[in-house]
Amino acid sequence: MLTAVFVDASGRLKRRRLFHAVFACVLLALLSTLLLIAAPAFAGNELVQGIWVLSCVFFMKMPLVMILWWLIWRNKELPGRPVEWSHDELAGILEHLLRQARYAATANDEQARLAYLSGEAWHVADRAGGDAKVDALTVALQIDERLAVVRGSTRPPRG
Repeated sequence: MLTAVFVDASGRLKRRRLFHAVFACVLLALLSTLLLIAAPAFAGNELVQGIWVLSCVFFMKMPLVMILWWLIWRNKELPGRPVEWSHDELAGILEHLLRQARYAATANDEQARLAYLSGEAWHVADRAGGDAKVDALTVALQIDERLAVVRGSTRPPRG
């Protein structure tokens, strides 16, 4: 049910709708806390007081708990299971690696940064599949080429 409301046809979160729902649920949870202050007013009738407290604690806070658990369950990564990236996620990871490699050229520890990024790029390339594997291998090789130039083992190509 929550998936139908908060996820579009391509599997992406409808962030604005989710933000508004979480905001409304947080306000409802805060309101329920304030309404608990009125519980002593029903001291004469234990049944009414019990229903009041139950509704304030359970029914008004449960929507927030449900949305948060749904988000956790939807985004879980279990140990020992390979992570599966969507095409957009993989493209974002590769772009981030290239951006960090360009930034490394301005840092004092360029060689260490490029060595780390090389390992990350090869990790991504190992787990990518299909056409995305070619892109991941290209990024890994580009970072390795920059690392080799920094180490001085090769000269940059002229042309």
